[in-house]
Amino acid sequence: MAERSASAIIKRPVARVADDRLVEVRREQIVDAAIKLVTTQGFSKTTVRQIADAAEMSVGLVYEYIRRKEDILFLIMEHGHEVWRRGLAEALAGDASSLERLRRGATFLVDSASKHPDEILIWYRESGYLSAAGLTMAKDAECDLVDLLRGVIVEAIADGYLVKSTDPFYLATMLVASSHTWVLKGYLLSGHMTRSDFTSNLINTLIVPNASRAPSKPGPPNPHERSDPRKRVRRAP
Repeated sequence: MAERSASAIIKRPVARVADDRLVEVRREQIVDAAIKLVTTQGFSKTTVRQIADAAEMSVGLVYEYIRRKEDILFLIMEHGHEVWRRGLAEALAGDASSLERLRRGATFLVDSASKHPDEILIWYRESGYLSAAGLTMAKDAECDLVDLLRGVIVEAIADGYLVKSTDPFYLATMLVASSHTWVLKGYLLSGHMTRSDFTSNLINTLIVPNASRAPSKPGPPNPHERSDPRKRVRRAP
């Protein structure tokens, strides 16, 4: 398992409203409004009043669902994490070969970054405004994605699709980080290639060089899997 940034339990922002369903509905409205504002003018220059106006709420009503402004940034990060985690788990599931599921996972990451560019930009630009608990949540969110990919990579090695020298943790981390490049460096890439081209290049650069010529029977354990006995692999369903 990817190393967690802290052992403490991360608590979500506390709402004053007892209806859990209503809390999630209202928070989704707040998050949707905040993402647009924070992307265009930055978190520090965005006020709660602006977010409330964009969400068609009063400032007082917004504070029924958060305690402080930083809670909104926490909720944005949390929302993005859930979209990525749920979507990646679905992409990696199924009866296809482990190698094909890994390719699907890489494709999902690029497609999802393309569909949610604002959240990618906020992740990189505004994380310094998170509280300690929020920063821990954001880091652990990426660990979740790495763990999901890592489990399928280990399967692909065992199935003989990837060479045994493949480092599952490194490859998983690079797939997550590199998928963001389509958004972070889109101003360079979009004039040179399509998103599909970028995804193919990503797979050809990171996955194909580690591919075996043909599946083989499982051999000795991968040395990278023996290097840290504390790591556990979360396998995709």
